[in-house]
Amino acid sequence: MNEKNYARVMELARPVLRDGERVEMACTSNVGKVSVKRQVVTAAVVAIASAGTLMAAVRPKTRYVVLTDQRLLFFDMAPSGRPAGPVLANLPRQALASERFKSALKATFHIAIDGSADTLKMEFPFPARGDARKLADALARRAG
Repeated sequence: MNEKNYARVMELARPVLRDGERVEMACTSNVGKVSVKRQVVTAAVVAIASAGTLMAAVRPKTRYVVLTDQRLLFFDMAPSGRPAGPVLANLPRQALASERFKSALKATFHIAIDGSADTLKMEFPFPARGDARKLADALARRAG
């Protein structure tokens, strides 16, 4: 993330931080999953509209992610690529655990949330693989 976007996401996060809460890292990630149904429908519509000359791929929405010592915050990405408020999600850090980390051309892992059977998939493109490892490690449950 460039310095301007980092500064902007910090501006958005600052008003929602609690007393004594500090930011540990900020990054961008594709968050969530895209259903097979949505992928098929999108591909079919594009193929019909372009007479088979174009192909389309759908992917999860890119979000700005801010990890604090207490919470994980998600902010939207405006069409311009800049961070946009308000906070989309606010998850308590103690209820989160990273799992199933994989890294190749892109890095992915899942965040398990206490009390939920579903996980939140996080996907990072090649240039942001280091952020993926740092966030996954920060959310890893420690034995003891």
